Amino acid sequence: MGKKISILVSILVIIVVIAIFAGGFFVYQYFATQKQQIQNQQINNIEPSIIVFSPSEGEVVTIGQNYKITWSPISTKVNVLLEIYDQIGNQIGNPQYLAQAIDDIGVYNWIPSSSLNIIFKYKIKITEANDLAIDVSDTGELSGFFTLADKMENFGIIEGSLSYPSDFIPADIRICAEEILNKKQYCTDSHIRDDKYTYREGYKIEVPVGLYYVFSSLRNYRAYYSEFVTCGIKIDCPSHEPIVVNVKERQITSDIDPWDWYK
Repeated sequence: MGKKISILVSILVIIVVIAIFAGGFFVYQYFATQKQQIQNQQINNIEPSIIVFSPSEGEVVTIGQNYKITWSPISTKVNVLLEIYDQIGNQIGNPQYLAQAIDDIGVYNWIPSSSLNIIFKYKIKITEANDLAIDVSDTGELSGFFTLADKMENFGIIEGSLSYPSDFIPADIRICAEEILNKKQYCTDSHIRDDKYTYREGYKIEVPVGLYYVFSSLRNYRAYYSEFVTCGIKIDCPSHEPIVVNVKERQITSDIDPWDWYK
């Protein structure tokens, strides 16, 4: 009888040990699967490695004038492409190569050809020269479009000084004039160094005749030409309301200083 009990106890011990190991194995499998799912989700949520800064959505680029295409440099060689879309967002043809296998310095100077049609919409794409992956300007299939415009007779110039709340003015500050009625933007990345400007650095933008808001931008921040600027940028200035800039034909509208970084 004692021998039988001993055998039963041994069998129970073996069963318990097997159960513990089996349970541990399934627990390990469960957490390993969970870890892999989290890793896959993290991979899927990774931002595009190339980010196009300009042209941005809604911007208007002038045919025949030099324009700086800019992006975040990550590689040694890249391709710069132009995609064409109709007004409802359908792609027309294959991408056009503007440049192939150029050094990735994050800037390409482009002069839009007169052969491009202003009735279409466009996107800039940057690809690594050894990679088929393409990243578009702005995210979303139907966002990030910019348009082209002919150099019009009815134009004027907006001019002003640049400023920044630091001991230097960042080179990547962008200046834009946004048309009030249709929200089209005319932008420049070019800074002009001249003693006539308040801090020896300014800008000029050529735009069609019309009414505009003017702002400087740096990453996600905007500094408008506003009532706070014309008040003298003092702590007791009550308003940060942007000022309407009236551009007249073949005239230079000066002292439009987009300095309101304090709103």
